[in-house]
Amino acid sequence: MTTVTAKPYNEALMDIVEAYQEDGQPCPASKHQIADWAIERDLWQPQHNTLVKQLANDLAVAMKVQKRLDPQGRRARTMAAVCMIVVDEDGKKTQIALWDDSRTCAGDHLTASLEQRHHQIGGDCKALHIDCCSGNDNNRDLRKNPIQFSWDFTEYVESSDEDDETVDPQKPR
Repeated sequence: MTTVTAKPYNEALMDIVEAYQEDGQPCPASKHQIADWAIERDLWQPQHNTLVKQLANDLAVAMKVQKRLDPQGRRARTMAAVCMIVVDEDGKKTQIALWDDSRTCAGDHLTASLEQRHHQIGGDCKALHIDCCSGNDNNRDLRKNPIQFSWDFTEYVESSDEDDETVDPQKPR
């Protein structure tokens, strides 16, 4: 009995690239040009799990940037995410984020969400400090005039809500 195995996904994608080139399409080409060409010729169709993953990512972005005015007039995030590890029946661990409306969710959900964000900010500050020190020590242009940051974030915390723009990470800056 012979076992039929599917071609690895990356090999199948490279077949599309080669077909693009063999078709005499312009090169060099962007990944978007090649993808558009392949989809127009039905050389690639998204799998259901690919569509689910894309929509899930888009939903996460939308939930992350959505803000509303609270009763006190502050622009606050509408949705709160809590990251957790789930283990399936095979013992495989996966990290997921559970989202809920910050106005109506359980207090422990909102507490966990804010604690995780606080922890992330601390980690970001530590990474920024290391990167700044490394840049100051190793970039010859910075040795005479090193970057110096204040680690007091009071001005950001106390700034008015008008200064707080909702940033859409999908839009180019």
